Amino acid sequence: MKKLLALVMSSLFVLTACTGEGNSKVSETQTTTVTTTVTTKAETTTTTAAPEPPMTVLQVEDMTVKIDPAVWETFEEYVERMEKNGTPVDPEDRKDMESGEYGRVFVHGDADWLLTIDTFVMEDRELEGFATREEYEEFAESREGKGINFTSEIREKNGLLFLDCISSDGGSYYTQISSIIKDNTHYLFIFAGFEKKTEREYLYDIIENLSFE
Repeated sequence: MKKLLALVMSSLFVLTACTGEGNSKVSETQTTTVTTTVTTKAETTTTTAAPEPPMTVLQVEDMTVKIDPAVWETFEEYVERMEKNGTPVDPEDRKDMESGEYGRVFVHGDADWLLTIDTFVMEDRELEGFATREEYEEFAESREGKGINFTSEIREKNGLLFLDCISSDGGSYYTQISSIIKDNTHYLFIFAGFEKKTEREYLYDIIENLSFE
């Protein structure tokens, strides 16, 4: 866990190093949970589909994010699970993760990978609406020469452009930073600890289902 925390913290440093000195955190997010049941009709026969699994819904400023609790557990649920397994989370790690410095924290239930969702304001430039491809390219170029070993690519999913960055710790772990920029705010996803690049699909699934007001 300490190693994954270090990966997340270094990724946060990458962001602040690239957006100027005057970045500030946006207010804490709010969480609600909803359950949806779908009923369909076919001629004279009524068929009730199996209820969709309840999704954890986060409202992060203008962004609504849906998290599948069958895949991701909250950090609080992770702590409870580890205690039941007889391997409690290190008190210092727990204090760090509950401090709010990492934003909202989720853990992949099967692999113990970390996912954090946070927002930062870019105070060194003025943007209105969603960043364009050219603006993402400019942001990616601003990281050059800072000794930051991230491979960057501009991707589009769910009709949204975002800057997708990935780095390896030189060993077995990858870290991914996916950043959507809207109105001077970085909507930031950091996914740390996975071992294969193909496992980025877990984060892409979340991006495919998020929305903005």
